[in-house]
Amino acid sequence: MSKILKNETYIGNLVQGYNKKISYKSKKMKNQPKSEWIIVENTHEPIITKEQFYKVQEIFKSKTRRCKDGEVHIFANKLVCLDCGMKLYKCKNDRGYIYFSCKGSKKLYGNCTPHSIGYNNLQELVTEKIREKILAYYNFDNVPDDLFVKNDNLNKFKNLEKKKETLNRDMENINKAIKELYLNKASGTVPNNIFHELNNSFITDKSNKQNELDKIENELSNLHQKELNSKFINEQKEKIINHFKDFKELNYDIVNSFIDYIEIGEKNKKLNSQDVVIHWNF
Repeated sequence: MSKILKNETYIGNLVQGYNKKISYKSKKMKNQPKSEWIIVENTHEPIITKEQFYKVQEIFKSKTRRCKDGEVHIFANKLVCLDCGMKLYKCKNDRGYIYFSCKGSKKLYGNCTPHSIGYNNLQELVTEKIREKILAYYNFDNVPDDLFVKNDNLNKFKNLEKKKETLNRDMENINKAIKELYLNKASGTVPNNIFHELNNSFITDKSNKQNELDKIENELSNLHQKELNSKFINEQKEKIINHFKDFKELNYDIVNSFIDYIEIGEKNKKLNSQDVVIHWNF
């Protein structure tokens, strides 16, 4: 039910790329960070208003599970198992050690391993990564990734506009040729059989070029929408980073602003390592 209530399709938006196959050999799908989604706004008639939709999203944010002391722990609703995709829940042993463990483990609902990670260890790691993110933003020697994407989109846009211009010229020439052909037929200078053959050829060519134009118009529209989405994301990113740039201690608001979700892998005891994959909001 929560997936339905969070689906932007109901406000008239087309959303693609929110998950993909792990490999061509497997049917298993893996969620993608929101920054990699393709969202095209106003593609169809909405079922609910945007005001209603975003009000529901605010309710979801406020309904995080609270601890016994009434506080929301800083990673609430953010931790998922890297292997089975289920959420990790907060635990505490007899010695007072706080950690997170996979709900899909054999002890609870499934056949997964615990994928446990200490609260303090995760807090230190995430704090470090968020500070790195902030420092990278203010390091002008560090070229941001989205600059290459923007330049790439600009080149695509220019190439598509050139193709569109060429196709429009071709369409004008075809229309002139068809008009001239009809005039020649009317004057009797073109036999019927040649007229029909040439006319059918022109019409087929015109139809093919119109299909190409439609595809280009669609691509240009998608690029324009991506540019708008990218601009919005960058504006949000700047606001968030400026707001929290001097933070002293990690808290729920910082984690929720910077992070979409975090995947926790199983510990490799031989290598003394553990995969922790952070999916950012931008």
